[in-house]
Amino acid sequence: YKIAQQIGAYVASLNGLDALIFTAGIGENAWYIRKNIVSSFSYMNIKIDSTKNLKNSFDISHAKSKAQILVIPTNEELAMAQKICYNL
Repeated sequence: YKIAQQIGAYVASLNGLDALIFTAGIGENAWYIRKNIVSSFSYMNIKIDSTKNLKNSFDISHAKSKAQILVIPTNEELAMAQKICYNL
């Protein structure tokens, strides 16, 4: 609920939504959380493809969705290593 509220605030500030990206542990692996969050935006015709969502596919958007819904893996270890190397 809180995540959907925050996304809604961003959508209002940005006057719309082109893509919704899920990442990190929960965003990459918790299909049920993604489903619940996206269902909060059905009034905007943002729809999730249930089969793709269950498989943790890269693009989980329904064909009729007004915005793309993506699952993008993170690589925190690489980001930390790059930060350390660039600061030397």
